[in-house]
Parts: sequence; C-alpha cells; structure tokens
Amino acid sequence: MDGNALVSLVKSFLDPATTAGMLIIPSTCIVYCIVQAIKWYASDEQEQQQNPIGKKIKKAVFVAVVLFSLTAILRIFGINV
Repeated sequence: MDGNALVSLVKSFLDPATTAGMLIIPSTCIVYCIVQAIKWYASDEQEQQQNPIGKKIKKAVFVAVVLFSLTAILRIFGINV
C-alpha cells in the first residue's frame, strides 16, 4: 500500500473539515447562546429563577471550546498534512 496515497486521501477529508470547523463551531455557539438568551428573557420571572441561563451558556461555550481546540490542534500540529 502506498503511504503517500493514504496521507493524501486523509488530507482530502481533513482539510475541508478543519476549515469548516474553524468557521462553524464558533458561529453555531454564538447563535445558540443568542437563542437561549432570547428564550430566557421571554420566559416569566419564576421560570428564569428555576432555569438560570448561566448553566446553558457555560455548557455551550465549553463544548465549543473543546471542539474548536481539537480543530486548532489538528491545524497546529499538522496532523492533516
């Protein structure tokens, strides 16, 4: 089996995925946080106290940071080269 062909095949899939991940992950997180904030502000005061927005925002940011970090690590270390 040709090693260069395998590297080329993997690179053809990872390059577009990392590029898309660098754009989609942060924008999706921002949109999700905005939607959750609008839902929270639209709910009544009792629901706001029962369901604090901070937990949802923290989870979304944590997931986005982890996913973005994986994408950035792929780019930095050249695993997809």
